[in-house]
Amino acid sequence: MKPCNKSVGILALEALNRRIPELHPKKKYVEEDVRKSLAGFKGEMEVNRHLVRLHNPAYRIFHGLRLSEMYEEHFQMDFLLISPSFFLLIEVIRQKNLFLEWLQRNDFPDIPIEHLVVIANQHAIIKASPQHFSIFDVLINSDYLSLKIEMLQQKYQSETFNQHELLKLSTLLLTSDSPLQINILQKYAINEDELLNGVHCTICFALPMNRKNGNWICHSCGYSSPDSHLPSLRDYTLLKNILLRIRNFVSS
Repeated sequence: MKPCNKSVGILALEALNRRIPELHPKKKYVEEDVRKSLAGFKGEMEVNRHLVRLHNPAYRIFHGLRLSEMYEEHFQMDFLLISPSFFLLIEVIRQKNLFLEWLQRNDFPDIPIEHLVVIANQHAIIKASPQHFSIFDVLINSDYLSLKIEMLQQKYQSETFNQHELLKLSTLLLTSDSPLQINILQKYAINEDELLNGVHCTICFALPMNRKNGNWICHSCGYSSPDSHLPSLRDYTLLKNILLRIRNFVSS
């Protein structure tokens, strides 16, 4: 219902990394944040890989929903699986009560809500002292995610939501989703005039490409395309968060 895609924050970071000069004093910090963000997204993709294999038409899966709570605050869920008999929050713990409150505010009936923290790293070894063994009730390796969901399906066989109610909830979740808007230049205190302008090559990311006979041509790898400007325009909207000033942007 809401696929696993890169967040606006990751896309903005990647755009900034493409357009900040190599010798810029903040280049290394941007590169490190890109690395960390992509590592986290890789873990989410690993979880998603198991979720899409469930093949249960009753399941509806949402990635990265950001919903409002009381007093204009927001909470974000990495993954939400909803079914007629139970809901499952994945990779979050504290959001369970917030999501329950959100359901109640929107007049949905009570339903069992489970949560899991999934470890995507296949080689990770989790240790806990005896007084904290309860963590293993919610902490699992991604390889066992499908099995755990099957166990929950067996545990909760009584349906609370019919298909009409699930569709109503799914629609409300999507319309209530409020992705975080990030002013990436402000975050790193980088001025607009410090960025590299021009259309970047979608193959080697060199800047700028040259326009000739209706095509954009890369001076570095020789790649040519008539629509290479489209990803660069997306970069611009992510970085500037204002209306496009195309003439200034594509100038080399």
